[in-house]
Amino acid sequence: MWYSDHNRMHMQKFQAVTTPFGIIVHLSGPVEGSRHDSAMLRISGLLGGIAAHLPTMGPNAEDVFTLYGDSAYPLRQHLQTPFAGAHLTQAQRQYNSRMSVCRIAIEWAFAEVAAKFAYVDLKKAQRLLHGSIGTFYRVAVLLTNCHT
Repeated sequence: MWYSDHNRMHMQKFQAVTTPFGIIVHLSGPVEGSRHDSAMLRISGLLGGIAAHLPTMGPNAEDVFTLYGDSAYPLRQHLQTPFAGAHLTQAQRQYNSRMSVCRIAIEWAFAEVAAKFAYVDLKKAQRLLHGSIGTFYRVAVLLTNCHT
């Protein structure tokens, strides 16, 4: 269990990829709560796996499989992030608005796991050194996927 100054609590963090239907298809972690999201991405090896196994999606070599993450992640070939800055074009603002729905889907997936298995919600039930929190969370994700 690690302390996060940002959240002012002890915590572990997970990183996940979900389908549009709410199924968590990739889960990495836990890592210490103070780790930055981009460090979690690097540790997970997710982008390298995507590049190796899903290089293209169509007949055109430019059609690559990409994920969409929040602004904490770096922009990469297989990872798109929102446009940043104070002076965005109308098209960039529209893109950010439409894609924000994708980011919300992962938050709903994490909330669904906590709603179905309250024991894995650290704020409500977890106690330091009372079991393998990471293992409990992974099992809760698996069972939530089965239920979904």
